[in-house]
Amino acid sequence: MGLYLHLSHLFYADDVVIIGHWSYSNIDTIVQVLECFYRASGLRINLNKRKLIRILVANVIVGQAATKIGYVTLKVPFSYLGSKVGGLMSRGESLNEILNNLVARLSNWKMKTLSVGGSLMLLKLVLGLMPIYHMSLFKVPMKVL
Repeated sequence: MGLYLHLSHLFYADDVVIIGHWSYSNIDTIVQVLECFYRASGLRINLNKRKLIRILVANVIVGQAATKIGYVTLKVPFSYLGSKVGGLMSRGESLNEILNNLVARLSNWKMKTLSVGGSLMLLKLVLGLMPIYHMSLFKVPMKVL
């Protein structure tokens, strides 16, 4: 019987997300492919960063698989590239973290000696780009807008 594995993937910089149907044979195949990749290229997956996340699979089953292959289970919501993933991100309360990040960055810059032009440039960058990035990912409630 031939091996059938249907996967999808996402790449960003040095991160890889592998998405597939949940089965122990698929997990074993992914681990074997990563081991072959290591042997062919000499590049090994960072053991401290690899994680297994469940979507519509029981916690117990994911925990067993993670223990078997040496991965850590990832709980939602989690932070990726500065944005929360999972949960109800379109609620107003979920945007409090974004606002706290803005305030923290602005207060750190207050301590630095910057010209007026430099301060305006940083304000424009922080107040403009950070919220736009998050708003491009998640639906923003009208009260927040």
